[in-house]
Amino acid sequence: GFRSGLRECPGIQTRNGLHFYEGGFTKFRLVDRGGIPMKLEVIDMPAKRLAGVRHIGPYHEIGAAFGELGQKAGPLGLIRKPKTMMIGVYFDDPATTPVNELQSIAAITVEESDNIGDLAEAELPPGKYLQGEFVGHYSGLGEAWDQFYGKQIAEGGYTLRDGACFEVYVSDHDSTPPDELVTHLYAPIA
Repeated sequence: GFRSGLRECPGIQTRNGLHFYEGGFTKFRLVDRGGIPMKLEVIDMPAKRLAGVRHIGPYHEIGAAFGELGQKAGPLGLIRKPKTMMIGVYFDDPATTPVNELQSIAAITVEESDNIGDLAEAELPPGKYLQGEFVGHYSGLGEAWDQFYGKQIAEGGYTLRDGACFEVYVSDHDSTPPDELVTHLYAPIA
C-alpha cells in the first residue's frame, strides 16, 4: 500500500492525456550535471486524499487507467477543480517485481468531502519529497527517472526514505506541444 513503499523508485514511462494545474512552487534551483537539465526543489507535502483507478502490470500501460479515470471523474465534477493534481503513483520497483505484478494508480487529488463514486480511494502520506521538474514528451520520463536517481539524488546527498514515488502532470496536455510538457517527479526523502 501507500505506507509500505519503495527504497528505489522505478524508471517510469507513462503516456496519458490527463493533466492538472497547480501553482505556487517557487525557489527552484537549476541543476545540470550533464544529461537532462532538471530543476530541483525539496517539498514538504501535506497528506493528500486520492481518487483513482488501480493498474496492475507494466507501468507504461497505465494510460488505460488514466482514460478510465477521466471517464469516471469527469461526471463527478472532480477534474476541473482549480487545485486538482493529476498523479501517477508507482508502488513497486520494477527491478525486483515481475512486470505483470507491478502496482500503480492513476489518480487525482480530491477533498475529504468529495464524492468519488466507485473510484478507488487512497492517501498520499505527508512528508518531505525531492521534486524534479522534467520538460519534454512523456516518452522521455524513463530516462528522466534514471537521471533523477542516478544523478540528482545520488550526487545531491539526499537520503531516501520508504514511500511511493509519483509523477504529477502539470501541463494542459490538450494545449501544450509534446516537447514542452511539464511533469514533476517526486521521491520520498528523509
